[in-house]
Amino acid sequence: VMHTDAARLNLFLKEKKMRLHAEDFDPDQFALTSVFYAMAEWQAHAHMINMPIERRIYPGVFMAPMCMVNGAPIHVFTAMASREHYHAVARMITKTGDRVYITIADGPYSGFDLVNRIDAIHYHLTETTRASCLVFPMVCVEITEKVDWLSGLFANNADGKKISLACAIQKVIFMMNHLGVGGPHPAEKAPAQSNAVPICIDRPFFLWAKRPGMSIPYLYAYVDKDSWHDPGDITFR
Repeated sequence: VMHTDAARLNLFLKEKKMRLHAEDFDPDQFALTSVFYAMAEWQAHAHMINMPIERRIYPGVFMAPMCMVNGAPIHVFTAMASREHYHAVARMITKTGDRVYITIADGPYSGFDLVNRIDAIHYHLTETTRASCLVFPMVCVEITEKVDWLSGLFANNADGKKISLACAIQKVIFMMNHLGVGGPHPAEKAPAQSNAVPICIDRPFFLWAKRPGMSIPYLYAYVDKDSWHDPGDITFR
C-alpha cells in the first residue's frame, strides 16, 4: 500500500497492529507498507503433542516422515543435512506445494545476517534417510520491520511528479500447527524405516519457506519461544 502522508500511514499501522510509528515526511516523499499472511497447511493431519521444555509446556506437533492417505503413501517431511550446519534440517511440504524448512538455530540472527546464515545452510542441503519422526513447536510468528534497503526508490504521484521513498514497512505473519488436508484425525503412519532417529526441534530455530517457481525463500525467520503457541484453525477449504 502506498501512503503520501504520515498520518494515514500511522493509521494503517495501527489498524494492522504493526508496532511502528512513522515520522512526518516531506510532500515530495511517500511510504510503502505490506502485510503478508502465510499458513502452513500440511498434506495430511499430524499429531498434537505437549512439549515440556524448561518447566513450561508448549503445544507441539509430531510428524512421521510418511503417512497413508486413501491407502497410498505420501511423503510428509524429508530429513536433510547441510555441511554448513551442525543440526539436522527437516523439509515439509504444504497443501499448496510450498517447502517449509526447520532446524535448530545456532544463534539469534536478524536482518541480513539471518538471510545470509539461512542461505548458507540451504544451498548446501542434501537428503538423508535416517529420521523416524519430526517434533516441533506450533508457531504463530509476526515479524514487523522497516525495509531500509528500498531507500532511494522513486515513483510518480497522481500529478506525474517524481516522489521519493521515505520509508518501507512490512509485516509477515506465519502460522503452523498440526492441521493438514483430510479429515479431522491424524493420518495413518506408514511403516517406519530401520535405524532411524528422531528430529526434535526443542530450542529456538530457523524457519524458512520457498514457493514453487521462486528462486529465493519468501520467509526467513528466527523463531524464539515467545512465538511458540497454537495459532488455531489455519485451514482454508
